[in-house]
Amino acid sequence: MGPMRVLIALLCCLCSSGLMAQEVALFGREGKAVAYIAADVDRTIYLWGGEPVAYLAASAGDFEIRGFNGQHLGWLVNGTVYDGNGEAVGVTKRAATFFTEWEPYKPFKKAKPLKGLLRYQLYKPYWRTSWSDTPLDELLRRGISD
Repeated sequence: MGPMRVLIALLCCLCSSGLMAQEVALFGREGKAVAYIAADVDRTIYLWGGEPVAYLAASAGDFEIRGFNGQHLGWLVNGTVYDGNGEAVGVTKRAATFFTEWEPYKPFKKAKPLKGLLRYQLYKPYWRTSWSDTPLDELLRRGISD
């Protein structure tokens, strides 16, 4: 096998394993990049400064957003981040229906804390079209506070 074929085979393996997947930015209601979902196995959510605050867990076709302290923070459904009341607190660029700012430079990621014992949300609310009064970064910071 020639060197070019080896390189192509390696790139195919990396792409199919998800190692080259892109990080996904999360924007607040003002269109500013607040956090991003890393392309790692845990689907870690980092604040833009590199602080790990939460992670995604698959849940009946959607994703639950769980804090490292075990707290249920909300859901990611079709590119929209919802809080416990079913109100939007953030969106991905694809789901945004408004102008989003350029994504600034990302500093190095800080080390992830250990995951705490899971605390469950009692129910899954109806998704609303209204925006929550809670900013996205405040909701995500609840994942590292007690």
